[in-house]
Amino acid sequence: MIYESHIFKSKVNSVVSVGIAYQLCYGGVNHPLNVFEATCCLQRGHYLHRKKAFLAKRRQETRGASVHMKSGLGNLWFYLSQIYEQVPRVYDKGSEAVSLWQVRRWRMEVFKLPLKRGDLILDAGSGKGAMSDLLRRFGADTVMLDASLNMLAQGNGDRVQGVFERLPFRKGVFDHVVMGFSLHASIDYGLTLGNLRKSLKSGGRIFIVSIGRPSSRVKYALCLAYFEFVVPLLALLSTGKEFPLFSGLKTIYQNNPENELVRCQLDEFFETLEFKEMALGTVFKYVGVVAASSSQQRSPLSRRSPWI
Repeated sequence: MIYESHIFKSKVNSVVSVGIAYQLCYGGVNHPLNVFEATCCLQRGHYLHRKKAFLAKRRQETRGASVHMKSGLGNLWFYLSQIYEQVPRVYDKGSEAVSLWQVRRWRMEVFKLPLKRGDLILDAGSGKGAMSDLLRRFGADTVMLDASLNMLAQGNGDRVQGVFERLPFRKGVFDHVVMGFSLHASIDYGLTLGNLRKSLKSGGRIFIVSIGRPSSRVKYALCLAYFEFVVPLLALLSTGKEFPLFSGLKTIYQNNPENELVRCQLDEFFETLEFKEMALGTVFKYVGVVAASSSQQRSPLSRRSPWI
């Protein structure tokens, strides 16, 4: 499917250059916008890229910089992005095992959204497209966004490589946004949530299920032991020699802000409809809506276009 050009911020044909493009402005350090040029064919997605060179350049630019952020992985994102490039071949098996076979049930919560056939939905941090596959069965149209080309290559439908901190979409083009275990992989929560809010239509909803961090010290310690000892064992049994790829889950858990802090930040951008902790707080579900009074005016152009 080729989206019409008014979805994007710039003119788009069947082949466009989007790629990873974002600006870091933390602690007074204003890095220039660097565009990782990736030729992306939106007709079922084909990508040519120079990702290693881009990441090396970005690491060099950010090394030694005084970086301050409210929440997010920050520079740890570069370490974890390499894991995400290697994990696709065992991602499904490993995710099911380390979640004690609950991950699909948690994702199925998305069907509590007021979905309609033909809704245009952004699957932000789509990975291989688990959330998109569920939504398409309901009749929705989805656009998969992920920073990992290897993840996207194993998906179906319309796919775009990019990061949350610099979305390549026009304002107010999506009916809903879903994030299935991807918010915790943000570089900066504030930029991520702000950009996702801008991409939603008035009254559009955002559904998030993500790795969390309980406020209770006892729960935190128990869950940390789970990530340190039980997760590697489950990953080993389900993926064999690939089990070290799931070591990043512990890093994400340790560097996550507490769930209550995440909720406060979500409240800054959306009207909260539901916030629920699960699995002792290691997972949370959030549903929010863009209030009509605070959303951007709808574009008179067709609703069928999501790109910058």
